Amino acid sequence: MENQTSIQKTMLTYGIIIAVLVIIMELANYSFGNMYQPHWIITVLRYVFIIGGVMYAIKTFANASGSMNISQGIKLGLGIMLVFAIIKVVYLMVFMNVIEPNFLANSLEYTREVMYEKFPDMSEEQIETTLEASKTFTTPTSIALMSVVMNLLGGLILGLIGGAAFKKEEQF
Repeated sequence: MENQTSIQKTMLTYGIIIAVLVIIMELANYSFGNMYQPHWIITVLRYVFIIGGVMYAIKTFANASGSMNISQGIKLGLGIMLVFAIIKVVYLMVFMNVIEPNFLANSLEYTREVMYEKFPDMSEEQIETTLEASKTFTTPTSIALMSVVMNLLGGLILGLIGGAAFKKEEQF
């Protein structure tokens, strides 16, 4: 039972830490005016925080408990990323409704400008059709759902890798 509580505490602790780091970074990015076209280093840092945080959590758990198997690694990866995803979805809803209420409209307009630049041969009608089709995937509900699903998929993969990398047999 102690092991189970330790897993849950690790999931919660590291899920919160990773979420706070990513949100602080995204708010800093927003304050610098790069919300729609973040610098590549922001994307790299986001992945470093997430991957590094999950791997560090799995390694810390393996060292503290004295044993680790792949299923515990998967459980940790999924749990950490679920906590992260829930916090991130709450942040996104606050961001899109309070901090930047025009985020979705501005994002669509930015996408339109990029399409004009990258695809000068596309007609206005083709661009409008493409943007109209993308609107179904850019509602707050669909963004939240995709965020949770993608983060859980990432947690599964990271947990599998971390569980295999830090696998330890129980010492008697």
